Amino acid sequence: MKNKPVHQGDCVRLQDSAAHLYQVISVQEEGGICWVRQWPLRPKSNPVFPVTLSHICHVEACLLPG
Repeated sequence: MKNKPVHQGDCVRLQDSAAHLYQVISVQEEGGICWVRQWPLRPKSNPVFPVTLSHICHVEACLLPG
């Protein structure tokens, strides 16, 4: 993902999981990493995990389902 910058609050799709949306929690430009969680949020828990910015294939707005 080289063209569109990634910002906190964006939703992204990952290369190996393009069917799911993930919300960006924070971005560490200097390390090329962002922290994401699955979107939409589940009632119990949405674990946060790191991915490399190069692993992101699409950026879009996070919209609530419904």
